[in-house]
Amino acid sequence: MKKILIGLCLLVLVSFAFLFPVKTIFAVSAPTASPIILEQFTGQVIITFPDGRKVTLEPGLPVPEIPSGSTIEVISGTAVIGVLGAKIALEPGSAVKLEADEARGTFRVKTLKGKSELFLGLLKATMDAGDDVLVRFNRRTLRAELVVLVGTVDIEEEGKRRTLSKNQSVRTVLPEFPKPELPKQEPLEPEPIEASPYSL
Repeated sequence: MKKILIGLCLLVLVSFAFLFPVKTIFAVSAPTASPIILEQFTGQVIITFPDGRKVTLEPGLPVPEIPSGSTIEVISGTAVIGVLGAKIALEPGSAVKLEADEARGTFRVKTLKGKSELFLGLLKATMDAGDDVLVRFNRRTLRAELVVLVGTVDIEEEGKRRTLSKNQSVRTVLPEFPKPELPKQEPLEPEPIEASPYSL
């Protein structure tokens, strides 16, 4: 009787494994936060998501998660967007489309309307409507590269200015992230060893 019950249990388990593979049962996609963050805005901002949905924001309202492929348009006031350590400043009437891939360390900025300014370490890139750039960076080496995909981009770094055209690029060194200060430790003084009366 026991052998029959054990055989039935094994048959059920094998059938269940074929019908519902282990990968299917335990495949749970962990949510990942978007690397695109609307850090500051002083007026009205419209976010258009990749699926076409739109959200109108004003100061004091909660900011939703902004997925890659979204468009951010500033109707009034100004806005600052953070993307993988870089900053993008927008003025009234400007709009940008942003794509970011944190795993590859890349992001793309396409200026759709007005003007946008991209700050990457000590480098500032000024873009007009139609300009499109790609940024590749490596946090381990603290180096980044900006490539112009479409249009012309004005570059300023440490007082030097130049203009980049399509397929031209510029490299820069990112500022080193501050390291935490460890508490100072006073050197330990050796304690005096008392001589034993039995020592020679």
